[in-house]
Amino acid sequence: MVPFRRVSKSFVHGLAVVFVLVWGAPAGAQGGAQASDQRVAMSNADYVAAKRHLSTELQAAKVACSTQTTSRREVCVADAEGKDWIAKADLEVAYRSVPRSRADASLARADARFWVARERCDDLALPARTACREQANTERATARDQIAAQRKREEHDASCQANGARSAASACAATVTR
Repeated sequence: MVPFRRVSKSFVHGLAVVFVLVWGAPAGAQGGAQASDQRVAMSNADYVAAKRHLSTELQAAKVACSTQTTSRREVCVADAEGKDWIAKADLEVAYRSVPRSRADASLARADARFWVARERCDDLALPARTACREQANTERATARDQIAAQRKREEHDASCQANGARSAASACAATVTR
């Protein structure tokens, strides 16, 4: 039996932020700059505690997957790791809300979908498996292209705001292809 540990308020606060970001705020993941401006900065202690908690959740999910058959176990592990990647990326967004971390969170979602789809493709017969993998690769490449374009737009908009080109928004916006 594992003895109970004292849980600090900062740990609980960090977990609350992670849960809101991962499960309760779909608009925050797509809301762009408005949602990130309203977030409260997370302390380093909260960030480290939440990251440690996510690692233990991943280990627990992998243990839960170990009871399944081989092919289902591989899909289960890929799904657990994908959820871990997404949660860690969302935690990073909560800690440092910059265009790079938001893009990395979107990439984590795309990669998680890709790896779960790829593991599911492994259960199919050869011709269907090849088609399934090609579709997964295409979806991943499309998502990566969209994320790169969005990141470029966000970085350009941030540089326009930083340079005071807000009043000349039309001139600043004309330099990026939308």
